[in-house]
Amino acid sequence: PSLFYGLFVISVTAIITISYYLTKIIKKKKHQYDLVSTSALEDDLASLDYSLGTEEVAGKFVQIMKEHLDTQFVSILIEDEEDKELKTIYSSHDADFSIPLSNPIFEFVQKINHPVVIKSTMEKHSILSNVRKNFEDLFGRTGSEVFILLHEGRHVFGCILLGQKRLGNVYTEAEYKDFLKLYS
Repeated sequence: PSLFYGLFVISVTAIITISYYLTKIIKKKKHQYDLVSTSALEDDLASLDYSLGTEEVAGKFVQIMKEHLDTQFVSILIEDEEDKELKTIYSSHDADFSIPLSNPIFEFVQKINHPVVIKSTMEKHSILSNVRKNFEDLFGRTGSEVFILLHEGRHVFGCILLGQKRLGNVYTEAEYKDFLKLYS
């Protein structure tokens, strides 16, 4: 009985030790993959030829975003000065959205310097509580999961909406940081 108990303790200790080191290796590999993935996304976006027409640049941008982020759709909305709203100029799923520039989310996210909002992490950011309902309405109406504000100083000229990920995964805090890095 004591031999059995001794072997049992050694076996359990060995399993725990092996699982600990495997977890460390997997986390390290995932971190390396995330860095490569972000770098590849940055490289692909940097290689865009902006001398092409708006439709072609938008199409290539959407293709890059879908490929690297595994998102179901990407919509690009640009300012319509006459109607004082953002209107869809390109959508990978043929959606047609408009968002009035009077929507308080624009002024608020600029004021707090928070140009990226991810639906799944919104609860963690209490600073967004003043416009949480506005974002919930926007995400619900558009089916999007990520909002990226495009602005120059105080002038809002567009936004990018990203749909849900294809496998139903949520956008992570790490991806949020990547979006901020790409935005700057």
